[in-house]
Amino acid sequence: RRSSNTPSVLSGAVVLVVDDDNGQRLMVRSMLQQENCVIETAENGAEAVKLIEARMGLLGGMYDAVMMDGCMPVMDGWEACAKIREMEKDAGVPAERALIIVGATGATSKEEEERCFSSGMSLVVTKPFNKKQLVAKLQEVLEPRHPLAVRESAAAARRTPPPSSRLNKAKPNTCGRLSPHRSLVPQTAGSG
Repeated sequence: RRSSNTPSVLSGAVVLVVDDDNGQRLMVRSMLQQENCVIETAENGAEAVKLIEARMGLLGGMYDAVMMDGCMPVMDGWEACAKIREMEKDAGVPAERALIIVGATGATSKEEEERCFSSGMSLVVTKPFNKKQLVAKLQEVLEPRHPLAVRESAAAARRTPPPSSRLNKAKPNTCGRLSPHRSLVPQTAGSG
């Protein structure tokens, strides 16, 4: 379980774990459930594509991330990733909202790593990896999309009003009436 009282960026994240190795799926599931992630699994790329396709039409129903093995029977991770990117393109998904696909592979050479990226994977975690490495990588890519981060940045924007909203005196508009924005601007001592 999590040792910190601070909620993880991963808390509540829905992650699809795709790997033909049942032991690997169970290990990753366990690691991410300790971070309070919601986990679904698939045994190959074809299953993953079907699951993702089914979620594409659901409002807010897409996975937050996919952990995708490379070498799998039926459909490998690279082909599955290319199909997912094609589905996103056809659906008009903007690049900044594209599904985060983490290649969880034994790729150790630059060529193998490049294959992951050229298929459309967002980043690569080399097997074997530990929980700390996996969590760090997922936090890195999920944090900018995390609802708490969005709420905090919106709150910061509200705390810093634009210069035009700092006007303290109401000015007549073109009809000779006072501008309605006056009541929205807090009066400070000595203003008026």
